[in-house]
Amino acid sequence: MSLSAPTRAVAALAAALVAGAVGLGLALAGCGSGDPSATRTPPGGSAASSTAPTGSASGTPSGPLAVHEVGSVAVPSGNVGPLRVGGGAVVFPFATDPAAGWTRVGLMHAGDRTPTTVARSQWPHGLVNWVAADGDWVAWVDQSAEQSDATPKVLWRVWALDTTTNQKVLLASNGRRADPYVPIVLGQDGWFFWTRAETDRTAREQIWKPGDDAPTDLLRHVEMTPGSESVSGDRLVYLGPAATASRGHTVGGDCWSVPVTGGTPEPLTHSALAMGCAAAGDVLTWSQHIAPDTAKMPALGLLDDPYTVWSQPLSGGRATRLHQGYVLSSPLLAGDGFVSWDPDGRRVVRSLSTDATVMLPKGSVSIRSAASGRDLAWVTGGAGRPATVHLAEVTGG
Repeated sequence: MSLSAPTRAVAALAAALVAGAVGLGLALAGCGSGDPSATRTPPGGSAASSTAPTGSASGTPSGPLAVHEVGSVAVPSGNVGPLRVGGGAVVFPFATDPAAGWTRVGLMHAGDRTPTTVARSQWPHGLVNWVAADGDWVAWVDQSAEQSDATPKVLWRVWALDTTTNQKVLLASNGRRADPYVPIVLGQDGWFFWTRAETDRTAREQIWKPGDDAPTDLLRHVEMTPGSESVSGDRLVYLGPAATASRGHTVGGDCWSVPVTGGTPEPLTHSALAMGCAAAGDVLTWSQHIAPDTAKMPALGLLDDPYTVWSQPLSGGRATRLHQGYVLSSPLLAGDGFVSWDPDGRRVVRSLSTDATVMLPKGSVSIRSAASGRDLAWVTGGAGRPATVHLAEVTGG
């Protein structure tokens, strides 16, 4: 089956940045228990234990959990790419032609009636696949052409823009030598970060804070899944290889963290089953594959999709199972005090301090969703119809 350009870009980058790619694009070693109660003590914390879905401490909730929409903008072409939210704004790639590639970067705040175009591709046949937002800054990756199986190599540049002063900064590029590994830029807690390829096909993680002269190489020659990173406080979290080597078939990896100022990565989970990691508000959330040696398999059998969702404080401590049952492999979203996943094509938002849940409106496109702080954004429509980008605030718990 032929993959779409964005899917090909992720697949190529993930496969190339890690050694011995298996499933997630990780060099996986070992297969641990599917229950985090069997994990080792996380950095700075006590051993985790499994509980019923009662939530993990994340502050005192104020009122019932609710998702309040605070703004929306229409995109008549319906052609909207992977969006991000940060600093009370939504940023997204889009095109004015329903059949064209994404060449513009749109920005919306609560109360806006139409999106503001803050950037365009600088190449005649360019593509803007990935964007990020944090504070007053937005970032995006501009590539010289849409990738295909026949022509995967492109030129790329990572840009950042201060939307209040229009200061534009070139953060990274592959110069004049095209390659197939286009970075996915992300932004959170005052930082922008992205993964690029090393010459030995391992990963290089770069990080930049507005005001810095240049990006810093936070990690060199590591195994990780590009696009899996998040920043909470002073730590960057990412999906990496299995933390504990053991014999047997492996189906996932583990969540790792490293100080944003540099240091040695340390594992946060030890299951060799993690499929996605997200950190926000000093809480780690991750999804896991069902353990292949599970005694009683669910009625659907052994699938490749995530089966459980867990959370625990980033500093370590008690792990909480938030969900059990197959969910789609769309991104796991984490905000301050809440997490969101997709069980069946429609996203659920769950409080991390209670077991309260809210469903996003019908018609929301799960893979076009994003969270940051207490903000949540999603897209409705598209696929040949006009699209709407929604911005909401998550309150209570």
